[in-house]
Amino acid sequence: MNKRKYNQYKNFKKHHWRNKINDNRSNSFSKKKNDKLLKLFDTDKYAYIDSSKSFISALKSEENAEYQSQLLNQYIGNPEEHLKLDLDRLFITMRCQKKDIERVMKGILTFSPMSTGQLLTIRKTTVGSVNGSSDRGNNRGWSSTRPLYKHAFKIAINGDQRRFFNVYVADGKNHPENLTSLRIDFIPNRFTDFELRAIFGHLKYVLKHRRYDQIIRNARVTRVDVGFNMPGVMSPFVYAYTTNSKVKHSCCFPTGTHSLKETTYIGKHTRYTHTIVYDKGLKESKRDLKIGLNRELVKKNLDSTPLTTRIELRYRPYSSTPKSLMLKQLPNITLPLPKLRFIDPKVLPSVSNDTLGDLLVDKTNDAVKSFKTYLKETGIKFKELSLDTRWFNRACKRMLTHYLNLIQKADKPKSEEVKEYCATGRHLQEFIPENKPKTSNVGNPPLQIAQKAQNAAIKGKSQYIAIIAGAGSGKTRVISERVNFLVNEKQIDPRIITVLAFTNTAVNEMKLRMTYSSMPNISTFSAWCLSLLKIYLPEEYADIDVLNKEGQKELLLEVIDELEITESATTIQLKNIFSAHVNLLKSFEKLMGDPAFKLNCTLAEAKNSHLLYKKKKQNLGVIDYDDMLYLVYKNLKKKGLAKRVADANTYLIMDEMQDSNIIQWRIIDQLINSGIRLFCVGDPAQAIFSFRGGSYQHLENFEEYAKGGKVFHLDHSYRLPSEIINVSNEIRTQLGYHPSYALKKSGQKPFIAEFSSLHEVTDWIIPYIANQLRDGTRTKEIKILIRTNRAAKHIKRLLMEYFKPSNFLSAEDIDQIVITMHKAKGIECKVCYVIDPRFWHCIPDTKDNDLRLMYVALTRASEELYICRSLTGKRIYKDTKEKYMLDILAEKEELHEFIDRLN
Repeated sequence: MNKRKYNQYKNFKKHHWRNKINDNRSNSFSKKKNDKLLKLFDTDKYAYIDSSKSFISALKSEENAEYQSQLLNQYIGNPEEHLKLDLDRLFITMRCQKKDIERVMKGILTFSPMSTGQLLTIRKTTVGSVNGSSDRGNNRGWSSTRPLYKHAFKIAINGDQRRFFNVYVADGKNHPENLTSLRIDFIPNRFTDFELRAIFGHLKYVLKHRRYDQIIRNARVTRVDVGFNMPGVMSPFVYAYTTNSKVKHSCCFPTGTHSLKETTYIGKHTRYTHTIVYDKGLKESKRDLKIGLNRELVKKNLDSTPLTTRIELRYRPYSSTPKSLMLKQLPNITLPLPKLRFIDPKVLPSVSNDTLGDLLVDKTNDAVKSFKTYLKETGIKFKELSLDTRWFNRACKRMLTHYLNLIQKADKPKSEEVKEYCATGRHLQEFIPENKPKTSNVGNPPLQIAQKAQNAAIKGKSQYIAIIAGAGSGKTRVISERVNFLVNEKQIDPRIITVLAFTNTAVNEMKLRMTYSSMPNISTFSAWCLSLLKIYLPEEYADIDVLNKEGQKELLLEVIDELEITESATTIQLKNIFSAHVNLLKSFEKLMGDPAFKLNCTLAEAKNSHLLYKKKKQNLGVIDYDDMLYLVYKNLKKKGLAKRVADANTYLIMDEMQDSNIIQWRIIDQLINSGIRLFCVGDPAQAIFSFRGGSYQHLENFEEYAKGGKVFHLDHSYRLPSEIINVSNEIRTQLGYHPSYALKKSGQKPFIAEFSSLHEVTDWIIPYIANQLRDGTRTKEIKILIRTNRAAKHIKRLLMEYFKPSNFLSAEDIDQIVITMHKAKGIECKVCYVIDPRFWHCIPDTKDNDLRLMYVALTRASEELYICRSLTGKRIYKDTKEKYMLDILAEKEELHEFIDRLN
């Protein structure tokens, strides 16, 4: 290739983020000073070091402040010379005809010339959350006025996942208006012009030249991100705010009151046009790790790259105006860069330690404006910097004109040009992920270290011990071995050991694992409370009967009938609020105001019905399950009784502690005060019974709850392969818990299949399961997990209809296969199908509750996990507009295999 062509095509390597920063750094950049500040990074965790004291010391240094001030003044004060604007995201939507869609579906995977395949890799993938947010910034889910994107293709350069070009296809099927559309999403600045010519030229070839020109002429832009990097400038020295009074919202990440902030959003970042100020190196390093780049290489890149702060405007045209932004008008728009002001870091050494400490954990727009007010009031002289908007507008126009010309022309490179270009890019391999999938096993402790952690927990000496154990970490073994340790090594009488499990099934499993001449007391919490009443209060409760579910239902029906309560009030509603009244120790006044408890009657009717229900129980001489707990809690307050119970149950061992409710914790409180020794096992990430009053916070804060207590973490899963662990860790991380590690050999990545309705799911899943059963998979090894009982009944009915002619599956078999996610707690299987809750109209829950339930669902399978995801993307969290977890997982292609149901 001649020199001119080589320069025209540009070196691939320059398009890696590290090299772009190195190429654009100021001549005032000092590697020595940069390396000094780099010590404030934790390059193992890819975050700032957890020491506000060290950061305050760095900010107070006059040398650091002078250096950072010099760089910031150069970048902001003279952008024409020192800043380079780039286009960081572009969404293009194109309304098409059915014939256009057919051409794309049939031809996008076929290259012409064939050499294009050396440069581009194209594969079908998930649509991710593209249907979950509209052009107008509304992320409440898909609506029938918009296209329903059902297919997606990812185009990459030489397999480099960082340089992606997504093409989404709405084929009009199952859409009430048969809307057809194409949508393109890519990051222009990660591609060379040559690469974009190849991609758009390929689309032009697929759609046919004339038709491509027509479609592009009428295309719309739905998102434009532009930004610039400031190499050498460290984010903790950057304090920006806007003078635009219309901007009311601002937030920082990571969240947490005491977290040192890496990213600041100025404006509503979930839906509207906003500006973001963030640490470029940290963000890109985390992304490199996620796509599978070698950890040592990522660390080397971060260490050798200038600390960099990035300023980025994310423009969503439809958040401010209902008018369409046509692609052909792109260079003529004036992007609304907010009136940003930067406080010169030269002032920082003059600021008090307390004020700097506050700034490090809160860099929101209001916080920085308050900082400015503080400087004025204290008489500290300071300088403000502002970006030249004329430069910004000129740079935008030049850049957007350039990209528009590339897209419109789409002049596909010739075969020889592609071959020569690829030959110059062989050195790019160092930036491409290894073929081996990224797993959580990298750097994992070996099996013997995991066992050592278990043994340390089993033989713990503290009076109060909590074991935080993730899915598949051997919780039941830990409990049985703890009993074995107490009985055989500590010579403790088994009769003063009490083991409480969450279900009768778990109780039976525990009993099978323990064989002693004198057995410990093993039961559920409710059964144990009943035994305490009969043992210690025999005069009142020796012959008491317990009301079963049917008996309780009959009694509640009598109450509704006698009091002539509103017909829409049901026995389930009354049962739930009566239970919450006891288990949460809350008044009816508080419960009636809680949206979690739906009750179609008045406060007075609720109170009267409860009094009548209690009277009817007394007349019959019965108690219900809630009464067992309340009566023990109430009677333990009697003088000496708690001590007697504690002496007879000196060693209390509890399973599934995260699901214990308030009244259970209060009972334990009284026994702890009376000298009991507590050993409890649980996982806050699996706390899925908050609607029953489950309170995992005591387990999370165990050392505060039980003074002198000791917490052990068992982070190694014996049951789950690393591929499923990787997916579940995405949830654990969002919840703020320790990640898990797989001790099992690598297995199959989870599968994701996408559907527009539950009807489509069942049409695919039932024959799929039938084939697995015929191939020898046993019924008990397959589970379909669904969110609601109503949806479960629907799927059971369809399964029964499908298998009825052959009698291949009985009703009992089907009941075993299809269960709700809540009932799946503690269940293990080889093959698991998790149905997206959004297919059925379930009641929205909080993000945390939904994440915990999804964590339980995704950790049941030991071999094959299938996630059936909804394409319509309806929002399910009731407390946040954040992206749904299954949509996030779908976009992390390295974590799963996509099932193309059409092939």
